[in-house]
Amino acid sequence: METKSEYGLSKEGQSSLGKVVVEIKNVLFQVTRQMLIDDDPSLLFTIASLFIQLFQMTYICFNRNLYQAWKHDDIAKYVNQITGYVLLSPQYDQMQYSAMVILTYLFVGIIALEILLYLVLSNRTEKLSKTLPMTMLKSIINLMLSILYMPIVDLFISVWTCKDSYHFSFTNYECWTGSHTVHSIVAIIFLIIFYTLSAIHSFLYYEARFIYTNSLSKQSGFDDFILKTYIVIQVLNYSFIESQYVQIILIAFGNITLYIYNYHQNTHNNLYVYKMWQMIIAINNWTCIMLAFSKILEDVIFRGTIYAWLLGIPLLIIIVIQNPEERIDLLLLDNLKGTISQILLQQHHLLRLHNWNSQLFNIILDGYLKTHNQTCIRPDCGKELIKIIQQNYLDASKRFPYDYQLKIRYGFFLLHIGQRQYALQEFNQAQNLNPTMDYEFVLFRYKKIIEDEMNDQNVEQIDTHNEAMYLNIIKNFQSKIERVTLINMDFWSQLQEDYPDLGKLNQIGLNIHNLMNEIDMIWNRLQKTKQNTQKSLKMYSKFMIDVVQDQEYGELLYEKSRVMDASYVRKGIQMASKEEISMESLPTMIISLAQDKFGQIINLNTACHVFGYMKNELVNRKLNVLIPNIFQKAHDQLMKLGFDQKLSKERSIYVKNKQNYLIPCIIEMKSLTSLDQSVMIIAQFKLFKPYKQTCYILFDSDDIIDSISFNCISLLGLDLRLIQNKKLLVSEIFPQLQDKSEFLIKGGGIIQYKIPEDIMSGQIQSNEYIDEKTKLSQEFICTLNSVTLNNQQLGYMMKLEQKESENRLIPLKKQKSNFQFKYNVGKKIFLGEFSTDQVSAIHDLSSVHDQTVDVSAMSIKNQSITQVKSSEDQKFDYGEGIKTLQLFQNRIQEIDKEEIMEEFDEEHQQSVFQNNIEQQQENESNINNNIFKSRASLQEQIKNQGRISIIQKMIWFTNILYLVMTSLAFFEFFYLNQQYNEIEENINLIGKENQIHATLQTILTNVQNLKMLNLGVWQNANVSTYEKTQKEALIKELNNVQDLNKEVLMSELKITDIYSNLKVSDAVKMYFSTIQSQQYDFMEATQQIISKGIEVSNLPLREITEEQSSVFFVEYNLLNDYWIALSTVSDQFVLALDDRTTRQEKVEVIIITLSAIMLFMSLIIYSIAIILLAQMRLSILQLFLDIPEKTVKYFYSKCENYISNLQVGEDDENVSFQEDLEEQAELNKTLKSRKKKKKFINSNQNHKDHILLFLNLIQQQDVKVFIDFCDNSERQLFYNQEIQLLNQKPYEVIKQNIKDMYAYDTSMQQQHALNIDVQNSDYRSVYDHIMMSDPCDVLPSYGSPDTVTCQAFARGALAQGNSIGVARYIENLRYIITIYDKFIGLGSKPNFTTVARGDAVYSKIVDDPEKNNILNLNNFNQTKEARTYQSNYLTHI
Repeated sequence: METKSEYGLSKEGQSSLGKVVVEIKNVLFQVTRQMLIDDDPSLLFTIASLFIQLFQMTYICFNRNLYQAWKHDDIAKYVNQITGYVLLSPQYDQMQYSAMVILTYLFVGIIALEILLYLVLSNRTEKLSKTLPMTMLKSIINLMLSILYMPIVDLFISVWTCKDSYHFSFTNYECWTGSHTVHSIVAIIFLIIFYTLSAIHSFLYYEARFIYTNSLSKQSGFDDFILKTYIVIQVLNYSFIESQYVQIILIAFGNITLYIYNYHQNTHNNLYVYKMWQMIIAINNWTCIMLAFSKILEDVIFRGTIYAWLLGIPLLIIIVIQNPEERIDLLLLDNLKGTISQILLQQHHLLRLHNWNSQLFNIILDGYLKTHNQTCIRPDCGKELIKIIQQNYLDASKRFPYDYQLKIRYGFFLLHIGQRQYALQEFNQAQNLNPTMDYEFVLFRYKKIIEDEMNDQNVEQIDTHNEAMYLNIIKNFQSKIERVTLINMDFWSQLQEDYPDLGKLNQIGLNIHNLMNEIDMIWNRLQKTKQNTQKSLKMYSKFMIDVVQDQEYGELLYEKSRVMDASYVRKGIQMASKEEISMESLPTMIISLAQDKFGQIINLNTACHVFGYMKNELVNRKLNVLIPNIFQKAHDQLMKLGFDQKLSKERSIYVKNKQNYLIPCIIEMKSLTSLDQSVMIIAQFKLFKPYKQTCYILFDSDDIIDSISFNCISLLGLDLRLIQNKKLLVSEIFPQLQDKSEFLIKGGGIIQYKIPEDIMSGQIQSNEYIDEKTKLSQEFICTLNSVTLNNQQLGYMMKLEQKESENRLIPLKKQKSNFQFKYNVGKKIFLGEFSTDQVSAIHDLSSVHDQTVDVSAMSIKNQSITQVKSSEDQKFDYGEGIKTLQLFQNRIQEIDKEEIMEEFDEEHQQSVFQNNIEQQQENESNINNNIFKSRASLQEQIKNQGRISIIQKMIWFTNILYLVMTSLAFFEFFYLNQQYNEIEENINLIGKENQIHATLQTILTNVQNLKMLNLGVWQNANVSTYEKTQKEALIKELNNVQDLNKEVLMSELKITDIYSNLKVSDAVKMYFSTIQSQQYDFMEATQQIISKGIEVSNLPLREITEEQSSVFFVEYNLLNDYWIALSTVSDQFVLALDDRTTRQEKVEVIIITLSAIMLFMSLIIYSIAIILLAQMRLSILQLFLDIPEKTVKYFYSKCENYISNLQVGEDDENVSFQEDLEEQAELNKTLKSRKKKKKFINSNQNHKDHILLFLNLIQQQDVKVFIDFCDNSERQLFYNQEIQLLNQKPYEVIKQNIKDMYAYDTSMQQQHALNIDVQNSDYRSVYDHIMMSDPCDVLPSYGSPDTVTCQAFARGALAQGNSIGVARYIENLRYIITIYDKFIGLGSKPNFTTVARGDAVYSKIVDDPEKNNILNLNNFNQTKEARTYQSNYLTHI
């Protein structure tokens, strides 16, 4: 595809990637150009943003890893905090991880919105500078290029900044696992996108022209690109490099780069912005130097580096503000020896000094101008600054003719001084030198600006004297026309093949369409500028007729060119280039003003033959050859004088032709600039046509006649022979000229003409028209004009007009003349001459013929008339003797003429009706197909049809699909993130609820211990100490229950309806005794347990018995109805969690399913649309296949003829469309005779993994609660076998509890094994360490006994892993129940020693032997070990 973009990049021959790059450039260039229209941001905002950027860059030297290098932590930390306020990562301490993620995706969305706005605005054709999308895009870019750039880079990098596998700020989040992987990948991708966009904006989004009041005006965007790269490198530096020395080295290297470039290339044109950047660079370098000193020399050689840094900042600011910016090195630069970069900087610096306009700068400029004037040895040295800068650019252009930056800067300078056409010429030349993308955009933008300005101006204000500009337009126009014509030939040649390739035809058609759009743009531009478009009109009209087949518009254009030709003489000089001289109808010459060819004729047209010369006789000769002798010596001075005056003013002159006769003319001149910047003069001559017969005589100051006009021959009988043979004095033939004053006045005077003696004597033969009367005397109206130069009298020009009253040989009235022959009897020859119709042949020949000749001539004439009349009365049969024959069956037979006529009449009569029908059908077809006869009509018809229905529907479908997918994405992110937060809160509530359960069981344990202590069950126990310990523990656990219960109640998370009913309805039955109970809601019941527990803690030990009401209330309810209610509440929390996770999973499945369905549907719909569009395109292309071969060849030949004529430069001045119409009519007769699915990365999948881990932990905590309940239930059984557990028989409940403990332990191990792939690595390592290896090295840190005690516990069983400890614990409980069964089976005479087998020492507690034995179960070694394990180890795991 050969579409040439507006900035000059062609897609032809490029790869697919290259075409994509060109399209991206088109989008960027178009939208950025619109953004920069009338874009002059507030200077206050620019300065404020620069101050913020100063703080951001200062933070680099005081970052979180480097501020300690100043060795004054208090001040450095304070500076770190102040400068960190303009960034995001220093604020992470006050944020949550989710807030950082939300911020990340917020900026991701803004960047995506920026890209979307680019795409949306690129498809808009109207002016966009004031629209809302353009305003939004401007705001986003301005912020992201200034105050938001470093915060966004810092945010995106901080997302994946880790330390020891954890996020550097949020240490609870492990890096590159779960959601962090997704967030990090997104951050890295959009960091690259953001940096790329920022770099592109740095190169494009600025004002390249010198406008010192615009804060965006600067010479290049490369400095901003270096700054953006520096910031990215430094953020990566302090984020990932821990070595302070390496950080300082990288900072120093970056600062040196910034300083060198900004010192030599600081190209900001606004004085305040320039000073601000100087200040930023100076402070930044000062900070870097002081940081290096502080790191290396602080506390070694001196102290207080940071104070020196603080004191140096205001001094630097004062120095920068007061710095005069002299740059003497640039002002003293020799332009003939300097590099191109130095020359450009010098001119830019001079312009800045000139426009900043301060007293100091004016003094510097005055000194520069004086120095330049004194040292310049050139004859054309400029005296003014603008002239000097222009001369410097011209000198540099000769040294560096192929440097596009020089041409662009020179173009801007020409714009600055108001020469747009020359600037456009420089831009066009720079565009052909393959500039970089930033300069490519500058050329694209400013060429468009200049063209728009020129098109919007009044025609009279447009400068049309630039030959180079006009030539470039015409050459570009012609080259594109040639290109389109060749592509059309390729198209028609493809159709002539036996099997045309429709793919190639489609591609060729696209090329033609795109190039035709460019041709239309250039043509509109040519029409608006209203140059001399005769050549372009003819070329374009023939193009429209022969190539585009737009007969209507082509004829219109050609007729316009003919009208222009007819009126061309009246419009003066219209040509804008020397190549158009052949198009001028008047005599036209081009004279050079170059020093080596001053006054030479370098070109002329054929109309100059009126001067009697051939073209080769005048080219490269001085113009003096056409000047009368009197003027020749001083003509160069006259030309110089005329050039300095207004050229377009017409003036009368006298030209000497080849025969040395004077020709009075009116001359008009016009300056013309060539491609090499040399100036030429176009001189156009209009022959003077007087209403009276006039002759001119030029004589010098000595009255000697120098030249005469050719009319002197007929009026005076004078010719050059007389003047050349002798020096003829004008006073000899006009004696009255002795006193010239009478004839120098306006209107002149009457003068008598005296025939020269040589003519009167016959020595010189006079003209044949001079009769005897004329030879006697004549009177003329004489006017004299003095010819002077520099107050020196050179001569006089005499103008003679014959008086109207005198008889003249040639009448003044313009009459139609005929060429006639006259016979001269004396000389016996025929003379040919022009004469009027009113003068008869008889009158002309009266002097040589007699009357008889006249009579005979008349008689002959009458005779011929009679013969003609008689011949008209006769009829002749021209077909006489002609026979009509035909070849039939190899025999030639004669056909009767009458039969042929009859057959013809029959055929004619039979076809009349059919012809009428065909003619009617043809007329209807012509009406229906009239739109195809004009390209404009066809385009209008297509435009009126609107967009293709399929494309319109696809656009709507795409917009809807985009909105739906965007909505789904936002819904998934925000809604599911909210669900995850609720799940996390639900998990926390489950944990707190389990802690309440465990704490309540601990309270029950404390109450039972106090009761057992009062009963005397515990052997070798210090009663007072044990009592105090248990009561303190009881009070602590009651407080814990109170706090946990408040946290659960304060939660606004909805659980289940059953849980809500338990909180408000009296559904929990609480027993005060075996016969007294009362209904409470769940919260009141909990408060009752707490209050009764407090009462128990206040009871003396002796009163703590099972019969005591508070003790009974706590023990009974914690083992029956209230415990059942607790289990129900816990189950409701788990059910709520399960419901949330299930709902979340369903929503995720729905979203994924909807996305997949929509993508699949869109794939199908897009495929169908593409197929339908392909079919439509195929049907359109098939229309061309129906064109007859003869028509195709005709079109091809027309294109071929046109391109041939165009390339050889032939121009048919007598174009006739009759033949074309006949050919097309014939062609019309021939026409009538032939009739993959997109993969989704679920960002919340990691939440599910975390939920599984939390559930595993909750399950372990639930096991602990159950173990506590089992132990308390067992002890309650040992104390009272009659009391119920869970409203059931206690023994059965305990037996089932032991079975359930085994099941819990097995389930916990299974869940761990099943979820090992999704578990956190830290959790997995801790689990393995606690459960599978020796946990005794870590348990003491959580409140367990020391490591030695832990390893010795249970004969080293716990040291083998907590999984062994749990199994041993359950086994101990089972063993105690087995012993209990034996004690129950022995009846009243148990053998304790036999049953105990050394695991316990018998102690008498109560009188009942069986109960005593059962109570002694609390002192078994297994019971003690289980109790110790539960209180010292299991609680802390």
